Amino acid sequence: MISETDEDIYEYGLELIFFSMINVTAILITAAIVGRALESIVLLMAIIPLQLYGGGYHAKTHLRCFLVMYIGWWGVIHILPMISSLTATGISIVSVTVISIVAPVPNAKLRRKTKLTKLL
Repeated sequence: MISETDEDIYEYGLELIFFSMINVTAILITAAIVGRALESIVLLMAIIPLQLYGGGYHAKTHLRCFLVMYIGWWGVIHILPMISSLTATGISIVSVTVISIVAPVPNAKLRRKTKLTKLL
């Protein structure tokens, strides 16, 4: 049984799971429509762990979170065909290096200490 004091925590967790599933589903459906499903799956596999453990910006509403994620995905998916594989690889290496150095980024709204965040 869930205690009354923990109800809000569980409610927020379920709400977060629900809206995260909506975000990913909307991106995957759009990706399939525009013929970028594989690239989108790879991108999501890289972005989701960073969102969970990297800290940084946190939107005030689920809609704003969705819009930031969706617009970011849309931009990356449309820029990828315009750059060479070598350029994309270089950008990826620089990005991973920077993220490895600075993550997790402190955020007053996110106070979580796990073994994974310490490793990042």
